[in-house]
Amino acid sequence: MKKKYLPYFYTASGIAFFFLLVLALLPFLVSLTPYKQLIVDELEHRFHAHVTVDSFRFSLLPAPHFNIENLSIHPRDEKFSQHPLMVIKNITGNPSFSDLVFHQKVSTNFELHSLTLFLSQDDQGATNLDSFFFTNENESKTNLSFEIKSLHVEKGSIHFLNNGNTSYSIKNFSLESLNATEFFSRGSGVKIKAGLNNASQQNLGLVGLLSFDQKTNSILLSRGQMQFLNTRLAFNGMLEWGKTPNHFQFHIASSQFNQQTLENISPSLAQLFPQALQWNGNASIDVTLEGTRDDYTVAFASNATESQVYFLPYFSKDAGVPLSIDLQLHLLPGKMNITESSIHLQQNAFSFSEKNGTEENSARTFHLHGEDIDFEPLKPYFPFLAIVDDAKQLTFDFTFNPNAEPLYNGTVSAHTFSLLETQMEKVHFSFFEEAGGIQFTGIEAGFAGGNFSGTGTQSHTFPHAYQFQFIGKNVEASRLKTAPLFFVGSSDVVANLSTSGATKDELLKHFHCDATLLLAEGKSEGLALPQALLREQTLENLGITEKNSLLAQDTENTSVKNLKAEISTSSTSTSFDALQFENDFGNVLLQAKLSEEKIFSGNGVFTLSPKWKNKYTQASQAKETLQSLAQLKIPFQISGDESALTLSADQNLLASLLKGEKGIYDLNIVKEKLKAPPPTLSLPTEEKKSLPEQTADKAKAAPKSQLSLGEKKKSLPPQKAKATTKKQNDSSQKLNDDDLFDIFQVIIGK
Repeated sequence: MKKKYLPYFYTASGIAFFFLLVLALLPFLVSLTPYKQLIVDELEHRFHAHVTVDSFRFSLLPAPHFNIENLSIHPRDEKFSQHPLMVIKNITGNPSFSDLVFHQKVSTNFELHSLTLFLSQDDQGATNLDSFFFTNENESKTNLSFEIKSLHVEKGSIHFLNNGNTSYSIKNFSLESLNATEFFSRGSGVKIKAGLNNASQQNLGLVGLLSFDQKTNSILLSRGQMQFLNTRLAFNGMLEWGKTPNHFQFHIASSQFNQQTLENISPSLAQLFPQALQWNGNASIDVTLEGTRDDYTVAFASNATESQVYFLPYFSKDAGVPLSIDLQLHLLPGKMNITESSIHLQQNAFSFSEKNGTEENSARTFHLHGEDIDFEPLKPYFPFLAIVDDAKQLTFDFTFNPNAEPLYNGTVSAHTFSLLETQMEKVHFSFFEEAGGIQFTGIEAGFAGGNFSGTGTQSHTFPHAYQFQFIGKNVEASRLKTAPLFFVGSSDVVANLSTSGATKDELLKHFHCDATLLLAEGKSEGLALPQALLREQTLENLGITEKNSLLAQDTENTSVKNLKAEISTSSTSTSFDALQFENDFGNVLLQAKLSEEKIFSGNGVFTLSPKWKNKYTQASQAKETLQSLAQLKIPFQISGDESALTLSADQNLLASLLKGEKGIYDLNIVKEKLKAPPPTLSLPTEEKKSLPEQTADKAKAAPKSQLSLGEKKKSLPPQKAKATTKKQNDSSQKLNDDDLFDIFQVIIGK
């Protein structure tokens, strides 16, 4: 540089230095108090609130910028004055130099640090936002005219207050790339990052796009992503302010929702579910909330196919089994109703609803209904259904109340119902839970052509124990499991059943039934008495030669009357503890047992009756003989298997009896219980009858002249002789062949 220019350079440098010095010292030389007041007035005008500022600083170097510290905005409403609406610890702006020199309106970028919002609501639903509204009016109340070109927030927080106490808060949120003019006027988006913190729970992260719709006075959040623990949720929503009540709409979706997340986000919502309900693994959810604070709806959809779900001891499902839930909830203050909801398991759909739900009386009642259910796919998931083989046209109603007694109850009906390999028709019953198990009441079912009614229980202990009591009317006896003895006719049945186990095989293995069969009139199959007791040896001992006519098969008479059978059945054996019936010749008493090896054995007594003598015999001498033999008792044995039975008697003893010889056989083997009247066909109401245990030692061994049934020996009480029966002559009475022939004609029904 030439020396002649140096003086000009120094002069220019000095002027520039002086100018910069003036710019640097100007904020300190000029009082900024009026400007601070201008800012306060302008903000009060724009926010319609009371504004205070602790300090205001301005500098032109290195570029024009200003700094505001501790700006507070207070609601105008006195009932919310104890807490500010907004507190900003530090605000910086950088207006352009040209705006300061040449333009009336200053456009600037704002940086907000440590912004805190306090959102309050009173018991009537009014908020401190109701009188708060930001305007972007072109007219300025003061000579200070500025425009927010952009806004950036760091370390923001929002506290939601209820009666002055923080209920939950949003912490550490930030706003980025906000064009405030467009945000407040045209609703363009602004990026938001935030952390949500429930007062007693862990942090939840939030990122998304925030926008403002001035026409509806709404804040919109779209493309939101929430991170809570290990769960990611998609989130978007809308909140209208400036209205009473404030309206909102939010949508949340996640494919990683689990039980722990629910408990952490909303413990009160988690408490709606029973403690026994557990699920492991993630489920997908889709939740929409819409309404106001005091009246809003929730649409909840969840797919738990990939989750393990347990509600023991009633329900369990492994991962991979299709399960989805759709709930529609309507919430009012202290009340929640569930409507138009459904549960899908496999291909079955169940409607789900809730009525009269209030927090005050905790009387939430949940109702589950299924109709025309495909039963077979449901069995693996409900342990208590193990006792059921199949059901067609199944319909049920299930009511659950977690805070009342009984905890749950319901009804079930089915067109056909197969229970432990026994098929029933038109089944209907009710059930309810009580301490110790499930009670079944009002059981109605069609079986074996008759109608059954009864009650039952299922224990809560595992494996489950079952007990049922049934009464059957007009039951076809031939369709009952009484093998190898079969009877035909309309009968009545009183039965007590019990079993236990977790699988069908276990239930069948432990099955036991004690039943009383009553048959007024019918026929027996394979049990023709007295013909089966007469053999050729007997006839030969009596000197009778007309064998063919005496043993003719067409003389068999299988009719029975007043049958009463005490039958015990298990998975391994069937016992006829006492069987009694009458026919045209007399009456039969029998004890027998079908062993595990399917061998049938037992003892019985056939007692001749005077009813048959006039029907088959015309000879007067024979009538007198038969009258004296009216109470003849014939002991016999029965043996065989399920396919064929053999009845036999001591033929020598029988011949002696027919000859009228005294003292040969003193029979006292009629069971005492058989004299009792038939059981009353009604179930106990106060005290449930339990099934008798196997009591091998409850009966003492009978003497040789009594019936025996293996190790289980029982004595039959003596049967009273009829008053009209004549006593036998003390002396041995000798009969000629003609008289005996007449007697046997009567016995065999000739």
